[in-house]
Amino acid sequence: MTQLVQEQLQPEARLRISGETLVYAAILIFTLVIRVAMLGAVPLDDAQAHEALAALHRIDPSTSSINPDEPLLPDNALGSLFNSLSMLIFGSNDEAARLATALAGSLLVISPALYRRYFGRVAVLFMSLALMVSPAAIATARSMSATPWSMLLVMVGGWLALRFAETREKWFALGTAVCFAGIIFLTSEYGIFIVLGLFFGLAVSLSDQEEVRRVFADWPYFESFMAVLVTIIVVSTAFLASPGGLSSVGQVLEKFAEGLSTRHPNTPYAYGLLVVLRYEIGWVVFALISVWVTWREGTLLERFLAGWLAWSLLCVTFYLGATAEMSLLVTIPAAALTAALAARLTQEVSFGYWNVPGWFIPLHAVIVAALVGALTVSVQSLALKLHDEAKVQPFAKVLNFDDAAVRIGTISPEADSSMVINLPYIKLVNCESLPADDPRTADLVPASNGQYCEEDITPDTTIQVVPLDAPIKNARFVIRDPEGETVYGPEPIGDELLTVFTAADRGEYRFEVLRGETIDRQAQYILLVHRDDLTDKSGFSEITSGAVALRFPELNAALRIFARNNFNPAAVIVVPLVLLLLPITFFLGGALYGARAVWRGMGFGFMLSAAVFGVSIGWNLSTTSEVRDLWTPAPATQDYQSLEDTLEAYSRRDNGTKMEMEITVEGPSDGALAWSLRHFDNADYVDAVGPHIVTPAVITREVFPRPVLGADYVGQQLVFGEAWDRGSLNWTDFGAWWFQRRTRFEPVPDHLWRLWIRKEVYDVQTVPEG
Repeated sequence: MTQLVQEQLQPEARLRISGETLVYAAILIFTLVIRVAMLGAVPLDDAQAHEALAALHRIDPSTSSINPDEPLLPDNALGSLFNSLSMLIFGSNDEAARLATALAGSLLVISPALYRRYFGRVAVLFMSLALMVSPAAIATARSMSATPWSMLLVMVGGWLALRFAETREKWFALGTAVCFAGIIFLTSEYGIFIVLGLFFGLAVSLSDQEEVRRVFADWPYFESFMAVLVTIIVVSTAFLASPGGLSSVGQVLEKFAEGLSTRHPNTPYAYGLLVVLRYEIGWVVFALISVWVTWREGTLLERFLAGWLAWSLLCVTFYLGATAEMSLLVTIPAAALTAALAARLTQEVSFGYWNVPGWFIPLHAVIVAALVGALTVSVQSLALKLHDEAKVQPFAKVLNFDDAAVRIGTISPEADSSMVINLPYIKLVNCESLPADDPRTADLVPASNGQYCEEDITPDTTIQVVPLDAPIKNARFVIRDPEGETVYGPEPIGDELLTVFTAADRGEYRFEVLRGETIDRQAQYILLVHRDDLTDKSGFSEITSGAVALRFPELNAALRIFARNNFNPAAVIVVPLVLLLLPITFFLGGALYGARAVWRGMGFGFMLSAAVFGVSIGWNLSTTSEVRDLWTPAPATQDYQSLEDTLEAYSRRDNGTKMEMEITVEGPSDGALAWSLRHFDNADYVDAVGPHIVTPAVITREVFPRPVLGADYVGQQLVFGEAWDRGSLNWTDFGAWWFQRRTRFEPVPDHLWRLWIRKEVYDVQTVPEG
């Protein structure tokens, strides 16, 4: 351990930064702005609401959703302690609930300053800058995530451990033990992975095992054990005010164990890695470059960070229970390695006869960042245009009977042949105006505009009909083909029959599902259309993927888009121009000041671009509720916030008070709904409703048939979630989704509830039917 400490006492970089304190003050101010501003822009989801309610119960046990005999326990005991203090001072609102975590995330940004003696002033400054603009660091700090608390304890505990190795003072060891207790038992379920990653980094970096044994031999184990025990008891019980809080320690370990075998809903495999590649790709790439550049000549600290990064990447890849917040485990070592690379780029570049002026590298970095920005804007413009054009190209008709929902599917070669319809594709051609008594009309087809046309029957069209389980409002829908007319059916689908009749206007076809007598459920279908005959068995065997079959029309559509040249001319010109200017500036700068200088300028330029991208995407993640973000597979909607305002208005109608109306809630008492109703003292949470319920307001899930209540009620639907299928993305709209989260298929309402208001409170004499 002493070897690690001594080797890091390296000479400081030659770059001198005046006013270091002012620089850190500016970093802290900017950090607080982007982490504290608009904290209540997005409603609390179920996980955050659980933590908020647990903290609220400690300062207000009379909260309606809390059972005093079974207090709600937090998953993040350390954060809950500060959350309670925040709500005690600022009130029980969304901003106060998130404030403590935002402040912890801000302290995490400036925590690298603790390592100035070991890492160098320049490197720790760059690490703070990297964390300041990291999307993962911003998003986790603006939620009620436990991960920022864990990583803050890592930074503090690591510094205390180094101080103990350097001085052998017992108090540093006890402080390290306290941080260890917080990481493992009192914050995130990823604490075990974090500690194992630190030991893995040490195992990779340290070569003097004898020195390590001496450090461990001098460690005060008994005192450390007592410090861990006291910390767990004091923090989990909130200084013994809540004795049952010790159970929260078990909850942390239980969640970790569940994640070893169970994925969270709506998350794909390797979800943690996908999040890292989506939001932290810049710092990860620079970290890998740093490992490649410095592995042989790097310091022990850099090798430690490389081992820690490798372990963290393995964890986020293979841990099934990973959430988006787990990406912060990768962000910390990646930011540190990026900072190490940036510090090396600031070292002296003048050598031999190359005399590099001090202004060249910053100027070159700004030029490179400007070119990358122009390239990004132009590529975004092209991606949006391709998305808009491809959106109107009919490559596959995928329809949901409910107008609010549109989905996409794939023609599957393994599909049951009874689910596939093979029909001709008919198009009207050679149309001309003819009198009705003209004998030629007998062989022609009348069009809607009064003309008579020939029918052009092109190669067969394959329709695969896929039944779904979701309910429908109306089993009738319309398909219009912009390029012609396609006739489907009738064709039996199991016990149900898909029939068709033609409306008066040619080109418009209405489909209706006739359910058999034995069918007692509502049905829904997806129609997948492909302009080719795929029903033959041999044809199916030649198709390796149904998705490939659907890609052919998309490619044709894209070729037509390019052929029409409807793109923004400036964007089309800028993309190749920038791709030429980047190497041109590299070679011009190299001819003037050498390759070493231009490589540094280019590196800083791309870092600056990554920083701008990080701030933008991190802010968007935490101020918008968008299911199409990979970060938020199940975000809360604004209906949670509007519900409270609606109930306040009806409470005044009911009894003249703001929040004294009686409400019956058929739902959980520890989620986002309960947090929305936290101020209503007369909210009663029940397992089921029935004719005995006559309260002025009732909240139930949206079910069919609708519940029978003991009075006449007027209902209003509440949308507490949205659903969206990531599989609907293809190459034509991938760019639009990446830059602006725009897709051809919009999210659909999900997690539906209904607010029932008794008709007297709603102020109507009769309840409208339906």
